[in-house]
Amino acid sequence: MTVIAMAGVLALDSSWAGAEDAKPAAPSADSGSTAQAPAAAPAETPAPAPPAKSGFEAWNRKSKQPTPWWKWGADLRLRDEYMNNTLTLSSAGDRHRQNFLRFRARWWNTLTPAKGLDLNVRMTIESRYWTETSFSAPFHKGLDFNEMVFDHLNVRWKGGQEAPVTLQVGRQDLMFGDNWLIFEGTPLDGSRTISFDAARATFDVKNWKTTIDAIFIDQWARNDEWLPPIRISGDAVGGVDLPVKKAQIEHNERGVVLYARNKSRTKTQIEGYFIYKGVRKEPERTDDDAGMKTTLSRGDDADFYTIGTRALGEITPVWKYRVEAAFQTGTRNELDQRGLGLNSALMFVPKSKHGHQLRLAYEYLSGDDAGTTDRDEQFDILWGRWPRWSELYIYTYAPETRISQLANLHRVGLGWTFKPFVKGELSADVNWLFADKNNRPVGFFSASGKDRGLLFTGKLLMKFTPHVSGHLWAEHFLPGDYYESARQDPATFLRAETILIW
Repeated sequence: MTVIAMAGVLALDSSWAGAEDAKPAAPSADSGSTAQAPAAAPAETPAPAPPAKSGFEAWNRKSKQPTPWWKWGADLRLRDEYMNNTLTLSSAGDRHRQNFLRFRARWWNTLTPAKGLDLNVRMTIESRYWTETSFSAPFHKGLDFNEMVFDHLNVRWKGGQEAPVTLQVGRQDLMFGDNWLIFEGTPLDGSRTISFDAARATFDVKNWKTTIDAIFIDQWARNDEWLPPIRISGDAVGGVDLPVKKAQIEHNERGVVLYARNKSRTKTQIEGYFIYKGVRKEPERTDDDAGMKTTLSRGDDADFYTIGTRALGEITPVWKYRVEAAFQTGTRNELDQRGLGLNSALMFVPKSKHGHQLRLAYEYLSGDDAGTTDRDEQFDILWGRWPRWSELYIYTYAPETRISQLANLHRVGLGWTFKPFVKGELSADVNWLFADKNNRPVGFFSASGKDRGLLFTGKLLMKFTPHVSGHLWAEHFLPGDYYESARQDPATFLRAETILIW
């Protein structure tokens, strides 16, 4: 951990601008402007670049577009992650301490054969080096060199003034609002990728200051269904065979999204959406290893219909807000399903030299009422399985639902962000967490408690140059009486990260 921690101190992350990679996602008010969101390909919809400040910068930009019809770029993300008790909430649990290095490299290209027509390709590989025995099967130490995947491969066509529509078909990233329900298409590979296999049409209705998105999603549990990965090496580590076939989700998914955004009011933006998500269990195969069988056994058969709205804007120049609410109905594993969700924040952003922001957040995800045997009231966060406000707490859901499958939750968050110096941002957050219902079998969970616990988060995020950035990240969790007494040991998450962008 020492090597990358030192690198992290020397050059820390661009996520203070909204994401961890070159193109920022929308900032989250839950954690200031530090939402740790893996970003979309910078080559697809680049923002206008400021004038080059040096000869190197001018040369770098020229090198990334050698011809008018070809743009390319690359980045390398280095991480050292340490976790203790995040999965077990007990120091007596097997493999409760984890430490591993992550090396993710990406190379993206945009080819433009005609005006308004782009072919976008991005290839990604992330290797891991486990210094402690891994928490995932097959349990091992050492280097997993892993595989190379196409996490972007799509065609994008943008019409002109006479055709205000953009079409994008293929593997791509999807981001809406605060990425509450639509963001992560491949949750089982962490932040290596977040892509969807999808077709998207975006209509720009300028007279109404409105954009409308219509999206079809087709995700498969196995990561070799559409675009087989390229296996590099790493078939064995220390005599332990590593899985060649992997799952990116626990079941097959299809979805339809209709999403409208209106900016006709000066200080207010209103959004509304309808989302259908259908999931089906993926059959096991005779050549599946034990890990694949375990993953697929956790899949669902379900149909979710979600209607929601989101509003954000200014109350005064220094008081800002956002609120999103959704109602959900359908079926899950042969039970009628009804769920409610709310995600909100109030921010105080005074004009100050150091960019201070104070915020109060409240989030509600309904839980299942154990007294209704023919109905499931638990809200499903759809494609929202990513560490939106905590890198640590997502792991505690493994015995309850799935890793990152947040549900049955009341969260009250209080946070403060400021910039102690020009190139850096410091934020501190505390979240009080409660269960909506106590509906879990006694064992990992208590018989009657609803206090999930208290979560503290601190982040130092910096960007020294357009090409070198990173962060230091720390979280500490104190479990409450929602967990049984043997599962109330404090949990810790630490991360140092450096990103190099060409």
